Amino acid sequence: MKYLNFLVALLLTTSSCNNGDDTLISSEENLSGRWFREVSGEGEILRSTHTYRIDGTYEILNIYLNSDRTDTLGYSYLEQGDFSIESDTLVSTQANIYTGQPKQYVDDLGDLELEGTIEFQESTILIKGQKLTEYPICGPLENCVEKVVYTRLED
Repeated sequence: MKYLNFLVALLLTTSSCNNGDDTLISSEENLSGRWFREVSGEGEILRSTHTYRIDGTYEILNIYLNSDRTDTLGYSYLEQGDFSIESDTLVSTQANIYTGQPKQYVDDLGDLELEGTIEFQESTILIKGQKLTEYPICGPLENCVEKVVYTRLED
């Protein structure tokens, strides 16, 4: 078991080396701005926009758009909270989560209802060019995604 732990630590150390054009997040300034990703469905697109502010607050908003991106169909998720950067780890704290459950989405952002709060959540972040890659940190029995890639949204 000690050998396995050593091997995992060695792989993580060697695979996390910086190749020159990757930027490990070192401050709120590196992360500040808006980042998004889209997932296409039948006749609609889910856009998840993450906004990180220099004051250490953030917002995640999921909206549904029609397939040609001309109309907003509705809102499904809003998360607002505080964040900090510790080395290459994004730490989210004291976040409120609003959803449109049980429906998939609601017509008005104000119709989202408070579902709960996040006291503490971590993920490793890497920026390369206009791409932000998030690697959620999960326990051994949690079912987590491997990584999620967002693109910087220019204002």
